[in-house]
Amino acid sequence: MLLNTPISLLISRPKKAAFHNLCLPDVKIPVYVKSLLGLNLNFCPQPTKSSSHKQVSLDRLRKDLYTRILFANEEKNDENSDDKDLGLRCKNEEWNPPEPQPELSERCNNFITALNSRFQKSRKCQSNLLPTQLAALKWLEDNPQLIVFNADKNLGPCIIERERYLDLALRDHLGDKNTYRQLNEAEAKTRLKSMMGTIDSFVKVFGKKIGPNNTKYIIRKLSQVNLKNAAARFYLTAKIHKTPLKTRPIVSTCGGLLEGIAKYTDRVLQHIIKHLPYVATSSKEVVRDLCAKKWPSQTRLFTWDAVSMYTNIHLDHAWPVIKNFLNHDVLGKNIVLQEKISVDALGAALEIIMKNSLFQFGDSFWLQLSGTSMGTPPAPPYATLYYCIHEMAIIHQFEEISYHKRYIDDGGSLWTSMSENREDDDRRWSEFKALANDFGTDHEFFQGNEKQRPLVWEFSERENSAIFLDLNLRIANGIISSTIYEKKLNLYLYIPPHSCHPPGVLKGLIYGAILRVKSLCTSENDYIPAIQRTFDRLLVRGYEREAILPIFLQAIKSIMSNTSMDRTAAKSNDENPKPIRLHLPFNKADPSSRWLRSQFELTMLAPPNNKPIKNITANHRFPGPVDFERITTCYHKQKSLRNILAPRKLRLGDGFSVKEYLNPKINT
Repeated sequence: MLLNTPISLLISRPKKAAFHNLCLPDVKIPVYVKSLLGLNLNFCPQPTKSSSHKQVSLDRLRKDLYTRILFANEEKNDENSDDKDLGLRCKNEEWNPPEPQPELSERCNNFITALNSRFQKSRKCQSNLLPTQLAALKWLEDNPQLIVFNADKNLGPCIIERERYLDLALRDHLGDKNTYRQLNEAEAKTRLKSMMGTIDSFVKVFGKKIGPNNTKYIIRKLSQVNLKNAAARFYLTAKIHKTPLKTRPIVSTCGGLLEGIAKYTDRVLQHIIKHLPYVATSSKEVVRDLCAKKWPSQTRLFTWDAVSMYTNIHLDHAWPVIKNFLNHDVLGKNIVLQEKISVDALGAALEIIMKNSLFQFGDSFWLQLSGTSMGTPPAPPYATLYYCIHEMAIIHQFEEISYHKRYIDDGGSLWTSMSENREDDDRRWSEFKALANDFGTDHEFFQGNEKQRPLVWEFSERENSAIFLDLNLRIANGIISSTIYEKKLNLYLYIPPHSCHPPGVLKGLIYGAILRVKSLCTSENDYIPAIQRTFDRLLVRGYEREAILPIFLQAIKSIMSNTSMDRTAAKSNDENPKPIRLHLPFNKADPSSRWLRSQFELTMLAPPNNKPIKNITANHRFPGPVDFERITTCYHKQKSLRNILAPRKLRLGDGFSVKEYLNPKINT
């Protein structure tokens, strides 16, 4: 239907929103701040100069070239077949490959010299910010008494007074003495040193069980940590969809002591939950499962939502449940065998992570006493696995539940009444809700423990419609239809065209949006309106109609007619050798990727009056040609407005002490 419809996307510009001002009415925000924050915190200002040769990873490029030449044509043998490779890799900065044979070494040097000479001369760049936006950026940097931070659920940037931000952190989270305890700096440093020793002991005890690659990853991540910045970082996101305003706590372990072991644990748990029922992997999967069949006419939809899920999952209850499942349940034992999991190592890693959640908030240090820290890598799969074990025990007891899926703390289910007696059906409904909230109540950890409580779920009514995973689901005559649910508070602040981002971002955004429409909308009548809204929003963000319309039409033709190539098949195609990767920041004033590819061809692949590189033997250990045929430019982004205005460490101003501000309030 869509392919046969004349496409004439209209330019209907909705009201332009900018950011969520959470400040009190008497706080005056300059008008021009709206034009800056309206760009989105992902907006990247253009650097004042083009990239220098120091910013281009030429040493890394040389090392990659030499390494690929050294190991060209090597047959990969799985010497550690009993170990599960989780794909964790950490660069070994100390090891360097030997210089290859002179002919190849000369070509590598010529290519790197060509790049070095091109990046030697820096050029001045014109700013991609208007004078008013530059003034707003300077005003915000000069006024740290205002905090810029993100809204929850990707609803846009917010601004609030610094003291109110800290008050919210204390009111919603840190003031709960059952969950958090403040440490002084000496206590924090002592505990951090102890944590380092604990992780080192973990590697010595379980190194052989978790495999060499995972062991090396944890050790190298640990060696890269500076003890001064070893603690995780605490910050908030605003739940602006809640009344009154609430916040979500995030504890980021990136760059901290726990990063290596936390990522290892996350990978192990991910390999477990992929085998479990009831785990929703995507909205697309839910639509496919629900809308592909006809349900009984008495079927209704309902959702359930966990109350403060992470802080109410306690290791002293969770690990015995998980351990028992992995060691004694038939499914659990099969998962352990198939995924080559060390249950003891997993338990030890979880104990280290959950019992050592030490974080820094400004100049104050805190220890989370119970629950699970949101932002820690293993938290989502850990929470998923924990409650799924209970779901597997109770769902099958209710034949009324004809379908159920859960994504972390959001559940979506179908209830098909099995009794014509409404009272009997309501009784079964009450029994199910009670059983769902009964997880752990008989466990010794919760019995007699007034400070902690089991996980609690809130249930919607059983109705003909429900909102689940950004889907608007409706059931009529046993047929379920789906459309995309759009939050009213979403500002749709797509990255503007003048942001210092690689050009492929726009194409990926448009293709992704249309693929989402195709996957989540069951009626073709919803396609055009949904695509129209995306088109209009991009116009509002500053894109030209003539620039984006061809991409939309190409994406519609490709996706709606199912002519897109199979991405899975493309990824698994081993006939195409991996390219050499050049890593550099994206800068519009730098040489184009096309120029970089041409230099690679001229200096490496086929220099004039020289034989092609494919006719040169790479090395004598594994005879054969060099196994790379192209170079790919891997851009990383410049500093964004978030990096400048809303860093993890918080921009509180020189001399301001979070500890001195919060302590009098804590004591009273």
